[in-house]
Amino acid sequence: KLDSCKHIFHVSCLSKKILPKWPSPRMTFDFCNCSACKTPINLDHPELTPFLNKIYALKRDMEQKAVAKAKVEGLDKDPSLMAPPYSGDLMKFAVFKCAYYLCFSCDKPYFGGMKDCIRAQQEQQEFKPQDLVCGTCAAEKLGVG
Repeated sequence: KLDSCKHIFHVSCLSKKILPKWPSPRMTFDFCNCSACKTPINLDHPELTPFLNKIYALKRDMEQKAVAKAKVEGLDKDPSLMAPPYSGDLMKFAVFKCAYYLCFSCDKPYFGGMKDCIRAQQEQQEFKPQDLVCGTCAAEKLGVG
């Protein structure tokens, strides 16, 4: 049973939904929502809770970085921020507009560009997770910095 919405699923079915994580290189977290009502999964189960805790911590980190990046990019002054579905929610708007990826080396989210700019070229292409590396890890690998 999912505590937040009370829908009931088999653990094996939830595992198949959440363990593969996001379906493309760009980090998205819809897989953490209930299939029936789209409420975030809040689960206390010995097999899945540790994984979900890690995913939600990663999501919070990405959201914080997205808000900071949105302010740098001036998205906090974008008129679209005040319109539905964002209605002034900078975090929701920032997550929608900014594309974040999980660094293969350090397992931290990094900014990869504005979503609108990269959507056409990257979202549908095949990718290798080892190719997703943040600037810090890339510089270390090259011996720079």
